[in-house]
Amino acid sequence: MKHTRTHTIFHKQIGINVGIIREEKGLSQTDLALRTGIDRSYINRLENARANWSVDHLITVADGLDVPITKLFDGLDQCPPRDVDPFDYAISGIATRESADQ
Repeated sequence: MKHTRTHTIFHKQIGINVGIIREEKGLSQTDLALRTGIDRSYINRLENARANWSVDHLITVADGLDVPITKLFDGLDQCPPRDVDPFDYAISGIATRESADQ
């Protein structure tokens, strides 16, 4: 399966959401790794969209963060449809670590 820019946005947004939630709960990546059994370096790769999120990872991380799995998908309603170039699509509603700090 070819990964499109939409796939990239999807993976980045979930990673950003996980990082924001983790930091809001005062957890380090090591803490989350201990809670989930997922290697800390892999959590880092997931948060930075250098690895693909599987359904199993999503469930495990949501449980480890003690949040509903839907919380990991915040902002994805702004993800561009498949036939629109995401760089031409207004995704200003998507959360970033910077916007979460404001």
